[in-house]
Amino acid sequence: MSPYPHTPQRGHLYWARVPYLPERPLDVLRRMPRGEVRAALTFKTRPVLVVQNRRDNANPAYPFVLVAAVHSIKAGELEKLRRINHPTDFLLSPTECGLKRPSVVFLNQLLTIHKNLLQDHIGSLSSAKLAELNVKLALALDLV
Repeated sequence: MSPYPHTPQRGHLYWARVPYLPERPLDVLRRMPRGEVRAALTFKTRPVLVVQNRRDNANPAYPFVLVAAVHSIKAGELEKLRRINHPTDFLLSPTECGLKRPSVVFLNQLLTIHKNLLQDHIGSLSSAKLAELNVKLALALDLV
């Protein structure tokens, strides 16, 4: 049995606690006793899409998972994203995977988090959307 609350699966969406810097990063800097400056790390709960391979996801000895943050978008932003048509922007409609709003995943902004930071399962991509994800990830990582 896995020591983590979830065994993540590629193409699945979860709520997760992810590191977050506020708009003004200087607000989180702290001066330490010997003149050191440290940043206070803050976490924000947001939806993420698991993009990591099946083998590492299933390995209980490997505590990390590679994800991409999911960003909800407004109607006007959706049309703008469609017009720009950036090859690594992955659009999701609410009916496709359990999200409540149209969303975008910027596949050129991947992050690694600990599996313990995954919370509730939201939904999963269809096989057609998973195939589209593979193409866009290959473009983002310059594998084609």
